[in-house]
Amino acid sequence: MKRTKKEIFIDELLKYSNASELESAKEEWNVINVKNNDGKCICGQALSYSITMVNKINENIITVGGDCINKFISNNLGIAIIKCMVK
Repeated sequence: MKRTKKEIFIDELLKYSNASELESAKEEWNVINVKNNDGKCICGQALSYSITMVNKINENIITVGGDCINKFISNNLGIAIIKCMVK
């Protein structure tokens, strides 16, 4: 059975997090950059803009898309994303 984008996103996020479950892992990440680009999210989806995040505990860096942030994380990162876009 083909994995969903949500399953792929969560697996990839957890791979780069210290936590082993999503709710705790979400709290480990800070947004460090938002930019227009044609890259790919950790779920594999093409991006019109990318959000670069750093893990506060282990310093891993990942790139995700706004759709995945909104669907699967959407905690306080939304405010950080807006602040990065305004810079």
